[in-house]
Amino acid sequence: MENAKEFEKETVSRLSAIETKLDMLVDSCTPCRAKMENVNDMAHEALQSAKSAHHRLDEHKKEFKKELDAYKESTRWTIGISIAVASSILGLIEWLIGR
Repeated sequence: MENAKEFEKETVSRLSAIETKLDMLVDSCTPCRAKMENVNDMAHEALQSAKSAHHRLDEHKKEFKKELDAYKESTRWTIGISIAVASSILGLIEWLIGR
């Protein structure tokens, strides 16, 4: 247990040192800094594009659900009317046979 904590502390310390050195390298290199800023801009644009796509998909999903609900309702109505007509016809046939 003690070794795991020491290992964790050592790992965090080394990663921190590596991060500091990378920051220093990027800061000392003007083209590197420009590329990093460009990468950040591209990442931001990609994030905005993904959010926009999700928004459009959500809108399409809402529209599809409305259309599906309308289709289900019309199908229920059609089946209901069909059953009513069939029942009426069968009732008429029974009445005619029973005469």
